[in-house]
Amino acid sequence: MNLPGEFYLSVGGSLETTNQSMEIRCPYDGRLVGRAPVAGIQHVNQALQAAEEIFPVFSEWPLHRRASLLEKTALLLENEEHIFAGLIALEAAKPYPLALTEVRRAILGLRTAAAECLRPPAEWMRLDWNTVGENMEGILHRFPRGIVLAISPFNFPLNLAVHKIAPALAVGCPVIAKPASVTPLTLLHFGRLMVKAGWPPGTFSILNMPSSLAEQCAGDPRVAVISFTGSELVGWQLKEKFPRKKVILELGGNAGAFISSSADVEEALRSCLPAAFNYCGQVCIHLQRLFVAREHFPKVADAFVEYASRLTPTPPDHPDCSYSCMISESEAIRVETWVQEALTEGAIALTPLRRQGPVLSPVVLTKVRKGQKVMDEEAFGPVVCLEPVESFCEGLHRLNDTRFGLQAALFTNNLNEMNTFFRKVRAGNLLINRAPGFRVDPMPYGGIKQSGWGLEGIRYAMRSYTEERFCIKPFQ
Repeated sequence: MNLPGEFYLSVGGSLETTNQSMEIRCPYDGRLVGRAPVAGIQHVNQALQAAEEIFPVFSEWPLHRRASLLEKTALLLENEEHIFAGLIALEAAKPYPLALTEVRRAILGLRTAAAECLRPPAEWMRLDWNTVGENMEGILHRFPRGIVLAISPFNFPLNLAVHKIAPALAVGCPVIAKPASVTPLTLLHFGRLMVKAGWPPGTFSILNMPSSLAEQCAGDPRVAVISFTGSELVGWQLKEKFPRKKVILELGGNAGAFISSSADVEEALRSCLPAAFNYCGQVCIHLQRLFVAREHFPKVADAFVEYASRLTPTPPDHPDCSYSCMISESEAIRVETWVQEALTEGAIALTPLRRQGPVLSPVVLTKVRKGQKVMDEEAFGPVVCLEPVESFCEGLHRLNDTRFGLQAALFTNNLNEMNTFFRKVRAGNLLINRAPGFRVDPMPYGGIKQSGWGLEGIRYAMRSYTEERFCIKPFQ
């Protein structure tokens, strides 16, 4: 697998090395993937200044010019999809097939942004609803807010960054992107690709910087928008600290699904089994809580145990890898500890609890009570809690009984149950006969309750990065 030999910061669109760097090693086996340069305050100031200078010009660009560069970036990424997939697989310990899917999703995101920027939303209205408004009209337009600070997590080091970068550039906002400190290489390499695509100086920067420096950047008055995907604690702290800025938060959850009495159980299992363990559960919408009508519970439990037993850890860059390891040994220990706490308090493990370094085998639990971390918190690991329920009402209640609200799913063949689920369950995305974990990149995506603030998805992020202005003028 051919990987880049060197990595650079993108500072105002200029590729730069630094005196300080960090080793990035594959979590699975410790292989050196590359050395990532680390940005300092001088790089942040340089990026902010370049973005501030380009913004008045970039915000006035014709739409076709932005669309053309986004499409060119997508084409360059498509030409290097296997290089990027290899990088993601190694630095994020993501199974190669999933890493390749992530790259292709990022390509779709760029092309979606190219298409969406050609049809900016606008509204025209006549104002002669009374005599005061005679011969007047109003036009509602959206204008770019300014510099966007985009902070993305380790689990989708390319696609979740593209979900912030592409919409910003599509509306004419310069963007400064911070990758996760454990997986910076993929996004740093993407910066080289953006330079090659021809994005002008100042339109973008990609800085591998400490969290303290990112917070300093967020507080700079020149930054108009903060788009953050990551931990619940850090996200809400950002919003509280910078209440006058536009802040978009995607903070994860503990997604639940309910297999009702009327469901096609085989269909439900085809969807739910991989959803529980893909990428060792390190997905904010991975299936963590599964409630099952009691008559279906034995079949579902047996299927989960059998499926989990077949997931054998392999190196993430193997082309057929389906299960590897967690991002670090400390994270594997955390999840193992949560499971042990639940077992001590009466939960039952249907699969053996085994861990070796960062490799944690899939865990299927039942009889997990509310108040235990594996039920209430975001496990972000290969753990699923299976619980039987006695009625449809109880199933919906259990789905809703969480402070999170990112995704929830119902498996049913009953139309009334579908409609009731849509009305009653509080989550940003509600899936019917499809497990949590589903996302098509152009769709609106965001959580309610403690799962987030605002919407992502290319078109919807573009709205967040713009402000509305209403022009009232004579109309003849």
